Amino acid sequence: MLLREEWSPEQISGWLAAEKQIKISHEWIYQAVIDDKNQKGDLHLHLRCQKRRKKRYGTYSRRGQIKE
Repeated sequence: MLLREEWSPEQISGWLAAEKQIKISHEWIYQAVIDDKNQKGDLHLHLRCQKRRKKRYGTYSRRGQIKE
């Protein structure tokens, strides 16, 4: 798998579209990696960015507020 060769999901998606005429979203690849991680797989270790992805909860606005 190309992910194990340190390709990014964006690169894999582009390569598949150009070479194999298969259209797969890079987000779909990320979801597959997350599913693999939940099943004790190791694909997530091959992602370039090892930061934890944070899910934002609620409707808190990050924009500034003008008082009155």
